[in-house]
Amino acid sequence: MRWVRLLTKVPVCLPNDAKELFEYYCKQKEIEVSKVRWMCYCCHKKTSNIVAALVVDAYGEHRNLYLTFISLDCLKEYIKNPENPITFQILEEDLLFISKYDPSSDFVNICIKES
Repeated sequence: MRWVRLLTKVPVCLPNDAKELFEYYCKQKEIEVSKVRWMCYCCHKKTSNIVAALVVDAYGEHRNLYLTFISLDCLKEYIKNPENPITFQILEEDLLFISKYDPSSDFVNICIKES
């Protein structure tokens, strides 16, 4: 299962801020955030607790932006499963609530680090 997808190129001048990266992605893809129902790539359901995890390449003139959408329920289940081969290394600033996206909102209060 692929958890992240290459979405677009990100200019070097754009900061590694989840909110700004998400806004940049929506602008590039001409997505109107208020009209989109986001789907979890794990369970394929459109739920009310979807977050976006964003990763940007560190180097290069135009960096690659990777993104996955996952519900907090699925994320927590995968973390609890000891036989899960996938290791999540997601910092609080890399997760952003998008189902109820509000440009002035703070990041979701969750911090998941590799043990």
